Amino acid sequence: LTQLFVAEPGAGAPASDRAVRIKQDGGWIWVAVLPLSVTRTAVEVEAGPVTVAVRSGGTGIRVSPDGSVLVRVFHGLALARASGEGAKWERTVRPGEELLVPATGTPGSNRPLTREESEAGWLRWNQQQDMAGYGMPEPK
Repeated sequence: LTQLFVAEPGAGAPASDRAVRIKQDGGWIWVAVLPLSVTRTAVEVEAGPVTVAVRSGGTGIRVSPDGSVLVRVFHGLALARASGEGAKWERTVRPGEELLVPATGTPGSNRPLTREESEAGWLRWNQQQDMAGYGMPEPK
């Protein structure tokens, strides 16, 4: 039940801003970005109360039915920040960390990755694709 909308850069966007912008209204996605691309955002995902700029590696983003968003960085680096106007927070999420952003938009601290049995196959398949296509680390 994942819903995604891909946006093109606006007419006035600078040529140096080549980030792919995605709006995620529900479900799970996996974003893979070439290793060592940390100097600029390659893919940016707006998911409810959080916008996630994936800088490198493999990041999973899950929007729950209650509106909360779970950002997991399996390898690489992501920058999470408040979506919309008003709220102002920003967090770097490193490999092996996750960030739970409630629908209210104010997250707690980063925490170690959790593993859920129900997503083991999905996770393994995505990590294998990253390894084959981008030279990412072998899944553990």
